[in-house]
Amino acid sequence: KTDEDADKKMDEDEKGGVDKKPLMFKRKESERAAHARLNSFSYKKSSEDAEEWQTLEIRYEGDEYDAAMKAVACPVPEKYVMMDAEPGQKKYVQTLNYLKPSVDDVAQQDYTQGQDPRAVVGRLTVLLRNGWPIPYNILRQQFSDEISDDVMFKALAVCAVMVRGNFCLNSRFVALPRVLQHVRTFILLLLQTQGIIRRKALEMVYQRESGVSRDQLQTLLHQVAKKTAEGWESRVEDDVAFVAAFPEPTALHLRYWEKQTQTCSVLLQNYQEHEAAVQL
Repeated sequence: KTDEDADKKMDEDEKGGVDKKPLMFKRKESERAAHARLNSFSYKKSSEDAEEWQTLEIRYEGDEYDAAMKAVACPVPEKYVMMDAEPGQKKYVQTLNYLKPSVDDVAQQDYTQGQDPRAVVGRLTVLLRNGWPIPYNILRQQFSDEISDDVMFKALAVCAVMVRGNFCLNSRFVALPRVLQHVRTFILLLLQTQGIIRRKALEMVYQRESGVSRDQLQTLLHQVAKKTAEGWESRVEDDVAFVAAFPEPTALHLRYWEKQTQTCSVLLQNYQEHEAAVQL
């Protein structure tokens, strides 16, 4: 064929609307892309769907159950782990037990009974785990009459702090980085001593602190306080009745706040200066 014939053929193809697809090459998957694919939900779901599952049926009758319990029991009583003070771990361990519960296990489920301070501390830690203030009368209702107020106050002194008559979980028991635990304690100190927190002044105190952002301060404030027209106040009204009815535990917690006031003296001074500037 001549060049004229080739040009004529090309013109006919263009007029006929023949689409020419470009030649494509598939790029080799990079390590980063492969890692992302293997960690994706779709890959995890497809892998689980491809697995073969077999139904496991647990049966126990009489001697077989007793033999199974003896097989899993710790042969050395001295190595038993007491988990009353850590109810979260205890609950998790109990979920691993697929055997029929024994009479002793059922009897030990209500660990609010008795005068064991460790059990009371563990229970209080669970009740206060959300972080916000809770009045004493509500905490008191969660325990039996066998537990005296004296035991309750000793347990609260271990795991909680009193803020204007109500109780909050001590910051060292809150799942936060150490620096944010200190920030939370300072916020509780401001609520205890001043009653109202100026968020802008608080942000100015920590604006130069590494690792403390405005969002983190906002989250910590929301946990223990509520926004009002005057500032941030405690989520719960002051329990003046508790302070009047129980002067000894109140004095104990006030001494704690006096110590925190000395520890946070520099922060308090900075906050007061920024608060005065904000109000101008």
